[in-house]
Amino acid sequence: MDKEDKPFQITFFFKSQFSKYNIDELVNLLKKNGYLINIIADVNKVNQEIVDNTDCFVINSEGVPLIPYIFSKYPDYLKNKKIILIRTMLSYDCFHIRIDTNITNSPLIKNIYVTINPLLLENNKIFSYGNQNNLLFYSKLLQNDNAKLMPIWFANIQPTIDKTTFYKKYNLDPSKKIFTIYLTWPKYYIRVCSNAEKYFLENNNLIIKIKNILNQLNYNVVFKPHPFYNMRFAPVFVPGSSWHFSLEKKSKIPMKKMVNFIPNHTFIEMDDSRNIDFYTDMGLLLSGSTFGLHNHMFNLPLLHITDNIELFDSSWKKPLGIKYTRELFYGKVETYNNILKNPKKVLNEFVREFQNKPDYKYKDNHPLYGNIQVNNDVELFADYIKDIVSKK
Repeated sequence: MDKEDKPFQITFFFKSQFSKYNIDELVNLLKKNGYLINIIADVNKVNQEIVDNTDCFVINSEGVPLIPYIFSKYPDYLKNKKIILIRTMLSYDCFHIRIDTNITNSPLIKNIYVTINPLLLENNKIFSYGNQNNLLFYSKLLQNDNAKLMPIWFANIQPTIDKTTFYKKYNLDPSKKIFTIYLTWPKYYIRVCSNAEKYFLENNNLIIKIKNILNQLNYNVVFKPHPFYNMRFAPVFVPGSSWHFSLEKKSKIPMKKMVNFIPNHTFIEMDDSRNIDFYTDMGLLLSGSTFGLHNHMFNLPLLHITDNIELFDSSWKKPLGIKYTRELFYGKVETYNNILKNPKKVLNEFVREFQNKPDYKYKDNHPLYGNIQVNNDVELFADYIKDIVSKK
């Protein structure tokens, strides 16, 4: 930065939802280069003074509500200033809101810049899987040369509560590790091709056997449902206002089944949806959740349970296309019938193979997420931000 220039101010809005993003190293690198840094924690705290003094907002995927907020409240901001959107979403989702087409079609998006990890990019085109409005937003930015292929931002991600507090919250045995059964429910809809989770949840005897086997192997066993707004599990189960009749009609598992099922097991609350990934030693996954593609980031091997191997491969090839290979998975694939017939053998073999966390081929440079090593990320993203803010 030219020392004769007015100091350039960057305002960070890295919203925390299920995780905390520690951006201290990134901020310090930018400060050393002469940039003034402001950090906000709530989009509603953005006022005229902040807008006037900010030359560039840097936001994460969870912080994307800032974009429609700026368009609505401060429509002139992007005429001469910039927004940089750093991708932090690990799933297929672009973000958790829908970007309206009036924003996508605005000439002002020439001053919005985004990073895209390889999961969303194929043959230099935005992947077609997900919310079409959001994919169109990314596509328009790519056409404008405002999208850059980068690793997912994962540097210094942290749990929101410490391990001791977490164990106490769920009344877990502190002498045992955690084995998590990951569910697609409550977003386990009829259109999901796999029935393994349905078979599993309907077989109470199998669940009891699995829990007993894992307890003997020195594991606490917990269930993690797919994040779902307003749902609570303790002290009593509350489906929440977001669950309604239309969802009940689409669900493979009726709510009345879960009302009776949940009190007999330990279910992780929605606000701990990411914390459990930090504290879990191993897990079992019953569907094609994208968590099965990035569990390696948490050093967490998964036992994938599927109806059959052919269905498993085809269900992943559909969204991933030519990127698909079994080597993407950190863990093991097993059929439902095999774990039904001999759960002790399946679980013992899985634990024995992965308890010492063997090396994972793509640990340092993943085909879908890029290089997520902490030190590389901070320097790489600092250089990217400096490059964007220097554009005239």
